[in-house]
Amino acid sequence: EGLRVHPDAMRENLALTGGAITSERVATELARVLGSAGAKELLADAASRARAEGRTLASVLAEEPALRDVDITALTDPTHCTGYAGELTDRALERR
Repeated sequence: EGLRVHPDAMRENLALTGGAITSERVATELARVLGSAGAKELLADAASRARAEGRTLASVLAEEPALRDVDITALTDPTHCTGYAGELTDRALERR
């Protein structure tokens, strides 16, 4: 009760990471394409470049030829990174 959701503020806060908040999801998907070691190396390099150049992770990953067939926009969309939020919310509501 009394909980108010502010989607615009949530989006702004998520954007502060430049997409880094999606890195676990990105790593998992890239491992399917490049293998674990390749994904880890590419993601670490891309994250470093993004941070150093003041860019988003998505913009750096989009330049990678090896990821030509990967939908980087969808992969780095933080609204797809809900993890266990739904389950945890359901459990909390059941306890009430």
